[in-house]
Amino acid sequence: PLGMTRKIYSQQPAQVTPLTSHVFAAWTALSAVLRYKCAFNMGNELVYDITFWSYVIAGAHFVLEIVAFKTAKFPGAVISTFCVAVTSILWMIHDRDVYIH
Repeated sequence: PLGMTRKIYSQQPAQVTPLTSHVFAAWTALSAVLRYKCAFNMGNELVYDITFWSYVIAGAHFVLEIVAFKTAKFPGAVISTFCVAVTSILWMIHDRDVYIH
């Protein structure tokens, strides 16, 4: 994971360590499990909301990394993750009433 993490945080690759790569990998795995559970429990308001906020946190994280911390570059390797977060946030806001009654 070190190589991919350095591509995402390309503006400050020296700050990427094995530990930060492991944390990034754990966050990615946790997010995948959460989103998988949400896909099969869309009517569960708690799961839906937690999944929504996971996208908000991910999007905000990358905006901060680009704008405030200047560790990532846009466009760059971060673009796919950022696009998924923004698309998911918009979709979940738009379709919330379809799934949550």
